[in-house]
Amino acid sequence: MQATLKNFTTLEGYTVIENPKLSHLFYEHIRAWKPKNSEEDLKQASDDTLTKINDIICEWIDDKGIQKIANRYRSHLDIGILKPPQLSKNELEINSDVSLKIAQFVYEQLCKFTPEKIKGKAIYMILYEYYKKYIIGDKNPASCADFALLLQESRKQEMDEDIAISQALETYIPLQANTYPYDGDNNEKNDTFDCHQHIIEFLEGEEKKSERQQGKVMIIQGKSGSGKSIFCRHLEEILWNNYKNNPKQSVPVYISFSKIYNSKNEKDIILQALQGKHISKESMDAIREKVSFVFIMDGFDEVFDKYNQSDNNDKYFYDRFNLNQWNAKVIVTCRSKVLSDKDIKNTLIGVNQNQDQDIKTSMMFLWPFTKQQIYNYIEKFATMKSKNKNNNDWTSKTYEETLNNYPNLQKMIEEPFLLQLILTVLPLLVKQYGTGSRISKAQVYEVFNDQWIDIHSQNIVSKLAELRIQMNFNKVKSTLRQYCLNLGFDMFYQGNQVAVELESQYENNDGEIWSKLDPEMENENKSTFWKKYFGGSNVAKNVSKITKINDIKISATKTSDTWEKYFNGDSVAKYVLRRVSDNKYQFLHKSCQEYYAAQKMIFDIISWKPSVIDVNNQQFQQQFETCVQQLSINYKLLNDELGIIQFIAERIHDNNPIYVNLKSRLFRIIEASKNSEN
Repeated sequence: MQATLKNFTTLEGYTVIENPKLSHLFYEHIRAWKPKNSEEDLKQASDDTLTKINDIICEWIDDKGIQKIANRYRSHLDIGILKPPQLSKNELEINSDVSLKIAQFVYEQLCKFTPEKIKGKAIYMILYEYYKKYIIGDKNPASCADFALLLQESRKQEMDEDIAISQALETYIPLQANTYPYDGDNNEKNDTFDCHQHIIEFLEGEEKKSERQQGKVMIIQGKSGSGKSIFCRHLEEILWNNYKNNPKQSVPVYISFSKIYNSKNEKDIILQALQGKHISKESMDAIREKVSFVFIMDGFDEVFDKYNQSDNNDKYFYDRFNLNQWNAKVIVTCRSKVLSDKDIKNTLIGVNQNQDQDIKTSMMFLWPFTKQQIYNYIEKFATMKSKNKNNNDWTSKTYEETLNNYPNLQKMIEEPFLLQLILTVLPLLVKQYGTGSRISKAQVYEVFNDQWIDIHSQNIVSKLAELRIQMNFNKVKSTLRQYCLNLGFDMFYQGNQVAVELESQYENNDGEIWSKLDPEMENENKSTFWKKYFGGSNVAKNVSKITKINDIKISATKTSDTWEKYFNGDSVAKYVLRRVSDNKYQFLHKSCQEYYAAQKMIFDIISWKPSVIDVNNQQFQQQFETCVQQLSINYKLLNDELGIIQFIAERIHDNNPIYVNLKSRLFRIIEASKNSEN
C-alpha cells in the first residue's frame, strides 16, 4: 500500500506520468456536473473513463493489462483526430454547456498529447475510446484512419457484390494512352505512355504548391470498351495500397456518375457519394478539413444529357459539383465523341477557369491494345479459365490460333472489353459460325448475351428444382431475353444506365395511394418508372408484349402464383442484371444496354405486318407510314447514340433471314419522315 501511495504522490508519481494534469483537468470538468436525463449515459461514461485513467496512474491495473491497452496506441499525428460536429457551435454556446466543454477538452487533449511511455499510451487509448464511443458516436469516424477504414470496407463490399469487376481486375492489363486520340492507323506507335504511371505522376506532381491553392483535374477519354471503368477501379486499388503504406497519402474515392448523379442536387454529389459509402453527413465538415482526396469520377458521358439540360447557367463541372470545397485532385472519364469539342471546353475544361481560379486541367486518350497487350491479356484470361471447374480446356495458344482464323475480329480485340467478350464466347462462335466466317460485333454480342441469359436461366431453374418447382427452361430464357430488350430500350429512352428498385414499393401504403389524385399520364412520376422491372411476383410479368403496331406499346403484367409464393413479391428477372448497390442494377456494360436497345428497335420494325398480306408496294408503304411514328426507333433521336447506330447498321448486312427486310424498312421510315408534319 505504501508503494502504491508513494507512486501516486504529486512529487514522485507525476514525475513518471506524461501529461500529469490530464486526469485532474478531466475531473474538474465532470466534478460538479449535474447532467440532464439525455446526458446521464455520457456522465456515467465520463466517470468510468476517469476511473480507468486513475487505475493506470496508480497501477491498480497490472503491467500486463496496461501493456495490452498501450499496444492499441497510434499517434494522432498518424491517425488524424476528427473534430466533433457538435463543436461547430460558437464559443459562448460551448462554454455554457458542460457536455460540449468536455467534448472540446477531450478533442484538444487527443490532438496535443503525444505519449512515448507505456502508461501515457494506455491513458491516451482510454481517452480515445471514450471519445470515439461517447463524443463522436460508434457509427461515425473519430479519426481519418477510421474514415479510411470505413471507405475500404465499403469498397470491399462493392467488390464482393460486383463479381464482374472482380473478375475484370483479375485479368487487368496496363493500358497505353496519349495526349491525342487514336486515329485508326497502326497502334504500334512508340510514343504512347503507360496510363497508370502518367496518372501517378499527375497526382504526385507539383507537391510544393498547396493543394488548397491549386486544383488539378485529369480528363480521360476513350472509346466504348476501351477500359476506362476497369482502369479507374484498378487505380483505386493501387491508391488504397499506397495509403495503407503511408496514411499521409490522399484517400481515393471512386464515384460512378450513372449511379450517384442527381440533376436536382448536383452541388452535393461528393456528399452523396460518401453517404453511399456509409459516411454520415454530420462527419463531412471535419473530414473535409482534415483529409485530402483523389476523386475518381467515372462515366461523365452517361449523365451528360441530363447535366446539359439543367437550368444552371454554369456549365463547368468543377463549379457545378462544388469541388473547390474539397482538398482533392479529380480524375474524370468520358466516352470519346459523346461530347462535342465545345461541350468538352465548356463543361470539362472550363472556359474562364484560369481567370477565376487556379485549376490545372490535363487530358489524355486511351489507345487500343497492342499485339503484346492482347497476348498478355489472353495469357491471364486462359489462366483464370483454367481455375474454373467448367473450363473447356482451351489454352492461351488455342485462343490465339483460333482468333487468327477470324481476320475481321482482329480490330475488335484491340478494345479490352470486346476482347473479353470474344474470348468468353470464342468456342461458341466457332461452333455457331464455323472457322473463318466473317463475324460482326452485333453477332458477338448476340452470342455473349445469349450465353449470359442461358447461365442465369439455368441457375433459376436449378434453384427452383431444389424446391421441387418445375419451370420450363426455354420459357424462362425467352422471358429474360424480352426483359433485357425492354429494359435496355427504356434505359436509352430515360437516359439512365442504372435502374433503381424502390424499397417503398413493397410497403403497404394502399390507403395513402388510393386517397391521392391520379397524375396526368404524360407526367408520369419518374420515381415509379422502374417499378415494372422490379415489382411483382415473377419473371413472366416483365414480358412486354408487342401489340398491334397502331397501338401504343405498354408493358403487360402477367402474374404467376408459383413465383409469387416463392419470391414473396420480388422479381427474379432482375438477377440477370449486374447489381451495383443494394437497390441499383445495370447491364454488364453500357454496350450491352445499347445492344438490347438496338435489338428492341429492330424487332419492332421487322415484326410489323400489313393488315392485308397481298398488297402492292404503294399500299404497303401507306399502311407502314400510319404506324411509323409509333415505332420505338422514333421515340428519341439517335444522333448521339453511335453504339446503337452501329448495332442497327450491322444487322442490315446480317445473313440471318429474320433481318432480310430491315434495310428496306429503314428506307421506308426515311420516306415516311419526308411526309411527316413532325
